[in-house]
Amino acid sequence: MGPKKKPQKGNQQGGPVKMTRKEKALAKKIERERWREVARRMEQERLQKEVEAVAKAKEEARIAKETHDAWVKAEEDRLTAERNSMKEFYDWRKAEIIRIEAEAKEASDWKRYLESSRLPHASNEAALNTFLDVMRETFDQELEPLMETLIDIFMVATGAEEICLTREQKGDAEGVAIYRSYMQRLYDLADWRLDQTTAYLLHRSHEYWRDKQQNIFCAKAQNWKLAFWINHPKNPRFRMLDLPEVDVAMNLPKQFALANVAIRLQHRMADPITKSKNSYMAIGGTFVIDVLGIPPPSKIVKNWTLDQVSSTLSSLIRIGYPIPVIGQATPAPGAVLPIGVVFFLPDYIIHLNANPEVGWWDEEEEIWQTDGVTDILYEADSRKVSIQTTKAKTLAVIHNRVRQFPYLSWNIRPISEQGAVMTLVTPLLTFTIEIGIGWCKLLAPVFSECTSFAAEEVPPKVMLKDGELERFTCLDMAFAAPAFTIASSKWNISLDKDHCLVRLLEVPDPVAPPTLEKSKVVKTLNYTIKGSALAELSEKADSYSEVLLTEHHASLLLALKGNVLDESLQKVEKGNAAFTECVKDLAYALRLFSFGP
Repeated sequence: MGPKKKPQKGNQQGGPVKMTRKEKALAKKIERERWREVARRMEQERLQKEVEAVAKAKEEARIAKETHDAWVKAEEDRLTAERNSMKEFYDWRKAEIIRIEAEAKEASDWKRYLESSRLPHASNEAALNTFLDVMRETFDQELEPLMETLIDIFMVATGAEEICLTREQKGDAEGVAIYRSYMQRLYDLADWRLDQTTAYLLHRSHEYWRDKQQNIFCAKAQNWKLAFWINHPKNPRFRMLDLPEVDVAMNLPKQFALANVAIRLQHRMADPITKSKNSYMAIGGTFVIDVLGIPPPSKIVKNWTLDQVSSTLSSLIRIGYPIPVIGQATPAPGAVLPIGVVFFLPDYIIHLNANPEVGWWDEEEEIWQTDGVTDILYEADSRKVSIQTTKAKTLAVIHNRVRQFPYLSWNIRPISEQGAVMTLVTPLLTFTIEIGIGWCKLLAPVFSECTSFAAEEVPPKVMLKDGELERFTCLDMAFAAPAFTIASSKWNISLDKDHCLVRLLEVPDPVAPPTLEKSKVVKTLNYTIKGSALAELSEKADSYSEVLLTEHHASLLLALKGNVLDESLQKVEKGNAAFTECVKDLAYALRLFSFGP
């Protein structure tokens, strides 16, 4: 018999060897360590990749920034070179405008010299300041000289307003602030002179009533109207205050009949209230109703006249309406009886409603309000307006100043190398304006109210705040006026505030100009603040889609070069500077791109 064989691990069928508990624990530990190592290496690789990705992103960003900065610098250098190449043109144009403005000022100064006006011109600040100081040293004691004084003050204020608008047109913010201050000082001066005379007349009104039984005083000059009713008679049956001298009538509530009050009426053709915070504006001046207290009368004692001594201005007592009654609460708005007022619209006022809107000036809110003004009736033949109002304040025929906005379309078509016609289409009307060398003239629509001044050649005025892109666009596109029709694009409304679109159509012969609708060679310029670029854009497409055909250039003269006839560019380069400046001023005054397509 041979040696005994040792028993083998595993089953007899050759299965795996059964491990002991220690061997299993050791195997699991080894496996865990192996997976930990795998996880550690994977995390290390991930972190390494993140570091490499961040470094790569930084490098790509650096390269992109350097590339962008290089492109921006190249663009700036290119546009600077273009602007430098245009310097001679701009210098010539600026010199021409300075020369033309100097000639116009010289002619205006000579005309004023020949007229020998006693009033200062607003451009002479020293004379204007002297006028303001001197007019504070005295006051008028009668209505007729007071009316002349008020008209003089507002004539000077009108001159200051024209200069203010011109400064605004040129972007002179400091000049605008200076002349707005002058305008306010002139308006305040007019109110001061009126109040001084009012207080003086009220103080003497007892004497007029005692000697002449007169308690109504009226004055009228150049469509300006002023009237006083001083209630000395105290007639309980008095209701109707009829003042045919100034074309005004009032139906007064019973409260006025026995009250110790006076009513002052003004109809001013000038409206110093220019900054209404809502959409209304006054047209045809303002109609002001003031309810004032009557100062105590003088007393005669033993042949002595005892008079109350006080400053004339401080003795002016503003009562207002409803008239306060001692011991009684202020009535609710619905319980206040209305005042009936009848007046006549000036013959140059246009309103597009069956009845004109009438409102009152809310000094606290600085807006025109319409509540409290009811039963407005208008007789077109006589232009008589009748209203009922619970507001004894500043009243006016008011107009919604945004009613004609937004514009539907516009174009500026040359009629010669020094003249053009603008057609402006609004939701209500189509306006046609002729543009000349330094002047504009309304051709259509024709209103009977405008016959006295419609044919006048007047400079354009600025109405709204500055917009740098719009100012630049209006300036640059105006250069094209001698040789191109300049028109709106319906896609302007689709663009943000940083872009403007302008369409151009060459007009070789102004006598027989091509039409925008039929022409297939209309050019479109896309304006940004850095310049203009030619763009491919269809007005007939259903959606906005634009392709820039050129880079942006410092001037349309460069953007159009090689894309239009040389003869057209020559007309642009030699265009009358005053004419193109007037085109620019009118376009900017109307804010064609802010309020239109």
